[in-house]
Amino acid sequence: CSMSNLRHGAPVQMSGWVYKEGKFLKSKVRRYLKLRGSMLSNHHSDNSPASWEVSVLECPVCAGNRVNELVIHLPGRKTSFFAANDREYLRWMEALKSAAC
Repeated sequence: CSMSNLRHGAPVQMSGWVYKEGKFLKSKVRRYLKLRGSMLSNHHSDNSPASWEVSVLECPVCAGNRVNELVIHLPGRKTSFFAANDREYLRWMEALKSAAC
């Protein structure tokens, strides 16, 4: 990837609600994600502090096997998020792929 893939060379900026699978019960819990440049952060609400933050630079992002599933391959683990609908899925996929370059 090159900077020419980023819109007007500006850093990627996106935020919104997604669903994340719970570790134990496998129920989906709502999380607010913020993507600022290559930094992705996870929040319990839109104005709460980040529960974690990670660089997605050089981290592959791909479609999962389930509907609207985004899979991010982070160092040492992979994480799945689920967009609320097809439109949000495409927005997150484009933003995450641009940020990972």
